[in-house]
Amino acid sequence: MSVADVESPPPPPPAVVLQGDTNDPHTLLRAVFQYYCRFGRTSTQGCSTDVTLVKLKRERRITYAMFLEAMGIMALKKYPNLTLNHGQQLDPPNTVITLEKTQLSLEQYQRQVHMVNTLSRVNSASQAEVQDLEDRIKFCYMLQDEVAELVSDLPRGYEAYRRICKEVEILSANLEASVKYMAKVHMHRSGVVVSEDSPRKRENAALNKLFPHGMAPGIQETMKQIMQAEHDRVRFKDAKRPVDDKDDDGDDADSFRPSEFSDLCLGHMEDTAHSTWQPDEDSF
Repeated sequence: MSVADVESPPPPPPAVVLQGDTNDPHTLLRAVFQYYCRFGRTSTQGCSTDVTLVKLKRERRITYAMFLEAMGIMALKKYPNLTLNHGQQLDPPNTVITLEKTQLSLEQYQRQVHMVNTLSRVNSASQAEVQDLEDRIKFCYMLQDEVAELVSDLPRGYEAYRRICKEVEILSANLEASVKYMAKVHMHRSGVVVSEDSPRKRENAALNKLFPHGMAPGIQETMKQIMQAEHDRVRFKDAKRPVDDKDDDGDDADSFRPSEFSDLCLGHMEDTAHSTWQPDEDSF
């Protein structure tokens, strides 16, 4: 038996192995992902973490893209002041690298918007789920700024420029709709609901019935003219009346009342809409 056989065995290989360019952040992130997110690994101490990595249903492990999104949400939550505006300005890369980064950010933005759209329509969400949804919305807005910054670096005549701009526009509209829906549900749950028989509710219902696609500019001008004419008529009528005819409280039967004035405006608007306004898709 030789001396080499008597010596202690070699040390085990390192837990995290870096493969690739060590200056690339993805090299370290991929190594950490392969170490912590491989199947069967659990926490040794069972302590709570800053972020919960949730895998998709019927999948045995999360993907690297989901791992990056979770790390991004955690970083945005812990360091809200460290945005892209505070980053170091580097030399502008070439078009191919910019297009690749834009496509990756766009796919990540699309996944987050889809997740926000799904979570915002979940009934009876818990406080933790609502907080997670708010964090995802903030992360979506950060990704939106990142994609817009990358798109601005692409040449205007590039073949993928129009397609990326269209996808960003659609995703931004879906995100805005999800945020408005979530705010509406939150207001409804908080009890901040307008009464069904309130004057404002009746006015809005009448306007929506008359103009389901919104009022045309001509209708808006007519409404302003009607309001100004009615206001001038009431002021002229009050100026002609003697002081003795007015009661002490200033409450006169012919004086201006908001509810009567609203009904009058709606009546004039309805006559004007039926006589002059024709729906035109170019007006909306």
